[in-house]
Amino acid sequence: MWATPEQVVAIAAQASALVGLWAGLLIITAAWTGARWGELIGLHRPNTHLDDG
Repeated sequence: MWATPEQVVAIAAQASALVGLWAGLLIITAAWTGARWGELIGLHRPNTHLDDG
């Protein structure tokens, strides 16, 4: 069973309210990218190169 986009946003909003904004962002990122937990926690801003493709 997969969550609909609306369900993902609702889950992320609830997580943000309970834990913090970072939790909701993590849930949305996981849902839209398909990244696993280990991949998500390994993400760090200095390691993203969005400007140089």
